[in-house]
Amino acid sequence: MKFLQIAMLGAIALEVVFVPLFLKIEWPNRTYRSLACKQICSALFLIVGLCAIFYAKNDSAYAWLVLSALLCSFLGDALLHYEAIVKKEAFFLYGLIAFAAAHILYLAAYFVAFGRLFPDQPPVAWHEPLLLIVILVGGYFTMKRLKLDAGKLKIPMLFYTAILAAMVIHACHLTLACMRAGLPLRFSILLLLGGGALLFAVSDGTLAFLHFGDQKKYSLRCLNIVTYYAAQCMLAATILCFPV
Repeated sequence: MKFLQIAMLGAIALEVVFVPLFLKIEWPNRTYRSLACKQICSALFLIVGLCAIFYAKNDSAYAWLVLSALLCSFLGDALLHYEAIVKKEAFFLYGLIAFAAAHILYLAAYFVAFGRLFPDQPPVAWHEPLLLIVILVGGYFTMKRLKLDAGKLKIPMLFYTAILAAMVIHACHLTLACMRAGLPLRFSILLLLGGGALLFAVSDGTLAFLHFGDQKKYSLRCLNIVTYYAAQCMLAATILCFPV
């Protein structure tokens, strides 16, 4: 068990090393070398998830759904970076599909956890669909105001944004339910699940600026990548909090 703790903490520590290294290698031009470095970073959040499963002896549906989401993210990372190397927009769409699958798996995991922890409550709160509509409408007008043009990817981006927003909303709903119920690990859930989901939203928001806007700022890329890997490690670690 101690070995698994060390391996998990080691993977997180290595993220702190490899993420800045990746940012340095990939800017301003992405190469196969930067792709390899990025996939090392992505393999590290997979290790966090696997260590969490074996350390907590968590063989639940929640754990395996989260691990599957991490695997889809690993694939999505490779596809999005490869698109930037070969300059073929189709690979961005494939990456988008991989990440949409990841968010669907995350969402399924949160529904499983909510159903097991709060069986007497409806699986979807009345305010969740309203929040989703508000976010989509707000996102649409924000993109228009900032002149972010998704081109042929407008419809896929709309579906992706809806899936991401639904995941974040339900993650926050589950977090607040755990806080209200006074669960023993509620503050860990608040940090890892609530914080991780929100960081994912920040990361994808900055990615939209970078990919569809006309300002390719290094500071935005740093924000995009740092929040992304922090989010994935945090969401992977939620396996420790939900042995359901």
